[in-house]
Amino acid sequence: RHLERWHDDQDVVKCEAVSLARLGNRAAALQRFEHLTQQSPNDPDLQQRIAVLYQRGTTSADQENAVTAWRRLVRLSADESPEWYQAKLGIARGLVRMGQRQRAIEMIDLLKILHPNMGGPESRKAFAELRQEAAER
Repeated sequence: RHLERWHDDQDVVKCEAVSLARLGNRAAALQRFEHLTQQSPNDPDLQQRIAVLYQRGTTSADQENAVTAWRRLVRLSADESPEWYQAKLGIARGLVRMGQRQRAIEMIDLLKILHPNMGGPESRKAFAELRQEAAER
């Protein structure tokens, strides 16, 4: 009974998920984070953690799930916030990994037109490097 109560405590489940992720048990960590999003679907931290874990995967399905999570994070983040740019970069990265390089290039180019600052020097550099990677493949 005591363990059941702990398992339902969001902070404990989140801590468990983080620990599992750090230990390399991506599937179990994702399961815990997905469970938490049922209770807190608008938690940007959970969406980011899910997106990152999916993006570490090697399958096209992992990348599709990552893109979906990054898109949720875009909707939950303030426009042009660091989280918003990170999510946009995650979407583009997922597209590249799924073989949709041209789509990623178009997304990055449009972002550069609409938001020339691109989130600052580090973010701008990350987008430029990803665009170059997409163009070279």
